[in-house]
Amino acid sequence: MLFFSACNQPKEQLEKHSKIYDKKTRADLALEHNYMMIRDPETLEVPRQELWLATEELKKSQRKKDKAAISNISWTERGPNNVGGRTRALMFDPNDINGTRVFAGSVAGGLWVCDDIYTTIPTWTAVDDFLDNLAITSIAYDPQYPDTMYMGTGEGFYNADAVRGDGIFYSTDGGVNWTQLSSSTSYTHIQKIVVDSAGNIYAATRGSGIIKSSNSGSTWSSVLNSSGSSSTNRAADIEIARNGDIYAAMGIFSTDGVYKSTDGG
Repeated sequence: MLFFSACNQPKEQLEKHSKIYDKKTRADLALEHNYMMIRDPETLEVPRQELWLATEELKKSQRKKDKAAISNISWTERGPNNVGGRTRALMFDPNDINGTRVFAGSVAGGLWVCDDIYTTIPTWTAVDDFLDNLAITSIAYDPQYPDTMYMGTGEGFYNADAVRGDGIFYSTDGGVNWTQLSSSTSYTHIQKIVVDSAGNIYAATRGSGIIKSSNSGSTWSSVLNSSGSSSTNRAADIEIARNGDIYAAMGIFSTDGVYKSTDGG
C-alpha cells in the first residue's frame, strides 16, 4: 500500500520527499525494490499463485533434512511442538515400569511430561508453570533413589536468544514437585547435570567449570576450574562412564578439550 501510494504522487512531490527523507528509511523504495525482484518479467505482475508451489518445494526439502544420517533409522516428531520452546533436555522416568513416561525440559517453556511417548499423538502436560525459572537445560536422577531428581537451568552456549537460568531445582517425589536449591542460585548457566552411583551430583556450568556436591546439593565445590583459562571455566558437557570414570567437555567457543577423572572428580 505504501508503494502504490508513493507511485501515485506527483513527480515533484516525490522529488521533494527524496530530499527530505534518507533513502535508508524510505519504505516506499524498499517495497518498490521488493516488487522489482519478484515480479514476472513478462506480465509485470507478482505471481502469487507460485507461492503455493514454492511452499510445497520447501516442505519437500525439509522432509529430506529430517532423514537421519545413519542408515535404516527414521525419526518422528513427538512434541511438544508449539508450547515448550527449545527442547534442551530429555529423560525417561526411571520409576515408570512401562518405560513410556518421558520428561522434556524446554528453554523458557519449563518442564513437561508425557505419559506415553509411543502413542500416535503424544500428550504433553506442563509440570509447573510457576517455577522461579523456566529455562530448563538438563534433567538427571539419583541411581540409588530414583524419586530424587535434579534439574538445571540457563543456556550457556552464547546464542543470541539464550535464556538466563537460576541454579538447580530438585524433586524427591519423582518429578511431581520441585524446589530450588538455594546453594545453587549463583550458577546461572547449567549445561548438564549427572549423578553417580554414590549420589554425588556433578554439574557442567558456564563460568564455574565443573562443580560437585556430595550432600544432595546443600553445598558445592569446584572440581575442574582454572581462573587463568576462561575456556576451562566453561564446561559444555559431562558424562559418567559405566566404570565410574567421568568425562567433561570444556570450552564453548574457546578451544579446550575433553578431561577425564578416575577418582570422582
